[in-house]
Amino acid sequence: MCKIDAFLAAARSMTPETRSAEARLIINHIMASGVPERDGRDNIWVWEYFLGRWAELFEELGASDIATSIDETGTDGGFAEARCGFYNNIAGLPAFVAHYKTRDMREVVDCRDPELPGGPLDVTRQPRKLARARRVTACEADRQVARLRTLTGGARRSAVSVLIEQAGEDKPADGVGNRYLNQVAGSVFQHPDEAVFEALDAATKRNPTKFICQLYRDATWSKAFGPRYRRPDRRALIRPCEKDEDLAADFERVFAR
Repeated sequence: MCKIDAFLAAARSMTPETRSAEARLIINHIMASGVPERDGRDNIWVWEYFLGRWAELFEELGASDIATSIDETGTDGGFAEARCGFYNNIAGLPAFVAHYKTRDMREVVDCRDPELPGGPLDVTRQPRKLARARRVTACEADRQVARLRTLTGGARRSAVSVLIEQAGEDKPADGVGNRYLNQVAGSVFQHPDEAVFEALDAATKRNPTKFICQLYRDATWSKAFGPRYRRPDRRALIRPCEKDEDLAADFERVFAR
């Protein structure tokens, strides 16, 4: 991830030719599973992160080569869905209208995704503003989680509490880096120890948000989840999450084992 972040930071000042060549290398790196899939992470997360930052750069520079590098990338499955998200983010920008003004080019962004507005996209609509406040890079997120894994006891519990607070701030102003941090945080809770559970329980006592409920769902992968939350006092902690029928069903399957 640090390699990808370094490229994204440098791409702003590159010539179009250099940026296109370097972008192809980075995209091939992602598509070829060159990013380690450890701790439950998914390469599609990395692709979504890259596309989010790439869309921001297109909004800032309006450079056609940025869009072309995505147009020429063959994708399928979840990778194709994420690419549609890139087009959805930049649709309506003057540079988007100029780049996709011909019928052939507009067919490139015909994603036929039910989450997107029609297909081909309406090039006249207003794009979503890609806010850049409080940038959290994926490199920083990985380092934060790696440090957390070296801690024990109270220090680990405190670090997990900070991670929950930061990753749970899933606001547009936090940018795509925070969404990546949100996803990486989930991987921590798939292998929880007592310190992780204690931090999660403390967070839900303060404010049982949808994000915290998702972390409980991640924690159901652990064999320790069922015995811990069968206790009535601890079961009460996850009751607010059971308002979601899917989550309630997940919990019940764990308790039935």
